[in-house]
Amino acid sequence: MYSFSDAEQKELKDVLMTEEQEESSDEENSSESSDELDSLDDSLFLDKAYTDLRQKLGSRPKQLIDLWNKEEQVVNVRDYLVPQSLAPILESLFEKYGDVGAETNLSPRVKMYLIVILCGTIDSMCCTRILDITEDKLLNWWQYSTALESAGFKIQFVHDQRTRVTEAYFGLRLRKLEDDTLQELEIDITKYDAEVKEMTTKLERITDRHKRITSEKYGKRSSLIKDCLRMAAKLKWKKAGAGLIKLS
Repeated sequence: MYSFSDAEQKELKDVLMTEEQEESSDEENSSESSDELDSLDDSLFLDKAYTDLRQKLGSRPKQLIDLWNKEEQVVNVRDYLVPQSLAPILESLFEKYGDVGAETNLSPRVKMYLIVILCGTIDSMCCTRILDITEDKLLNWWQYSTALESAGFKIQFVHDQRTRVTEAYFGLRLRKLEDDTLQELEIDITKYDAEVKEMTTKLERITDRHKRITSEKYGKRSSLIKDCLRMAAKLKWKKAGAGLIKLS
C-alpha cells in the first residue's frame, strides 16, 4: 500500500531506534525495581512475579502481528489514506481526539503510515478480550504505541488504556501463576508427607529394635549366651589352635 523514499525509510527507522532506546530505559527501570523486590521478604511472591512479567515489556515480540490486510482497499479519511476496515477507527479518533499526529514533524507519507499503525493497534485492542491477550500481542501493542509516542503523536489515551490493560493481563497471569504454584506445592506436600510418614515408621521400628537389644545387653541373659560371651573374653587374644599340640 505504501512505498517510501530513502529519506522516508530513514525517518521510519529513526522512530524505531527511539523506541529501542526507550525500551532499554524501561529495562533499566524494571531491573532497579527487581533489585528492590529481591531484597524484600520471600512472602512477596506475587510482587516478584509481577516484576518478572514487567521486565518482559522491555523485549521485542517474537512476531509482529498484521494490523491490516495489505491487499485491502484504501479510502480517504480526513486527508489520510487508510485501509477501509480501519476507516471507522480513524473517524472515531478524529471525533474524540482530533488529529493526534498534527504536531509531529514527520513527513506526510510517514505520518500517514503511522496513523494506520495506530488505527490497527486500536482495532486489535478493541477486538481482543483481556482473557485472550497473549504475551506477544501485548508486546506488539507496547512496541507500536511506544513508537508512536516517541514520534510525537498525542496518544496519552492509548498509553493510559495500555497501562490498564497490562495491569489486568498481569492480574490474570499472576492469579494463574499463584494457583498453579499452590497446586504444585500441594502435590509436593502430599508426596513428602507420605515419605516422612514412611521414614518415621522405619525410624520407630529401628529405635524399638535398638532399645530391645540394648536392654538385652545389660539385662538378663541365657546361660548359653553367658558362656559364649565369657569364652570370647577369655580367648579373643589367643591363637585358635592354642593347646592342640606342643610346639618346640
